[in-house]
Amino acid sequence: MYFSGHFAAPFIVSHYLKKDYKIAMAAGIFPDVVDKIGYYTLGITPDPHVPAHTFLGFFISILFVWFIGKSSGKMWLFAQSWTIGYGLHFILDLLNGMIFFWWPFISYRLRPTHTIFENWAYSNKMAIIVTIIIEVIVTLSAFVIWYKKIHQNRECEVYHKNK
Repeated sequence: MYFSGHFAAPFIVSHYLKKDYKIAMAAGIFPDVVDKIGYYTLGITPDPHVPAHTFLGFFISILFVWFIGKSSGKMWLFAQSWTIGYGLHFILDLLNGMIFFWWPFISYRLRPTHTIFENWAYSNKMAIIVTIIIEVIVTLSAFVIWYKKIHQNRECEVYHKNK
């Protein structure tokens, strides 16, 4: 899955589960922000899907978010919202098979060093097409929900002003 899907899916699910969509959306992109910068920009990670695309990365981040939430009195809301976003990131990345969930406890065959464009070119073309279609559907769905939410809030404000 690509960036917009990792941003949109947590928004949709957190909206319907009545969780903090901002935290869920941040968690949805967090693994890619950490791992892509670590691999492509800094060159300090062995693959663009480790360490944040792992159970260890998830566990450490959820503890961190839980403690932040605890200090603000919203521990469970923060933890649940973060889990929704991060968990959806894992589920969506399963579409392209790029999850090294038990790294570093289990050895995985990590990809050779390529640029992001070379990795795209070496990928399965049909998987890319299917992923893009799913990405577009998820992103458009999130936009529709957001649009309705904005207009519903505006209608409520107008109603209360005219009362």
